[in-house]
Amino acid sequence: MKKVVKKSSMKRKRNFKGNLILIGVFVLYLVSSTMLKNYNSQLNVQLNEQESQNAVLIEQNQAKKLKIDDLKSLDRISALSAKKGFKNQEGNITNVK
Repeated sequence: MKKVVKKSSMKRKRNFKGNLILIGVFVLYLVSSTMLKNYNSQLNVQLNEQESQNAVLIEQNQAKKLKIDDLKSLDRISALSAKKGFKNQEGNITNVK
């Protein structure tokens, strides 16, 4: 009988260790999944901020391109040169893009 008791107590110890390991793995899973969800949400916030900053920069670039196009227009340059007293010679005017 004593041998049977020892075997059953050893089985209980193994089962207890197995259950303890299983509980530890489950707790580790819960902690890691919570941390990953938090990290993912932080990355999404940073991504949204970057996208909004990119949209603002694109809008500013488009406004600057329009201003550059306005400043380099031939009509404006001709008006400024006429105001300063210069004469346009058609052979000397070239458009470079």
